[in-house]
Amino acid sequence: MPLLRQFDAGVEAYPDRLRELDALIRAEGPFVVHSARFLSEARKP
Repeated sequence: MPLLRQFDAGVEAYPDRLRELDALIRAEGPFVVHSARFLSEARKP
């Protein structure tokens, strides 16, 4: 399970997950995250 799924409600919604992520960064250092988004539009001919 990812540490954070969709970050849409502010930090108040994820205090435990953010503490876990903070501990991971402090223990192991920074990490790289990649993201891609696509927008597709379909129309009837």
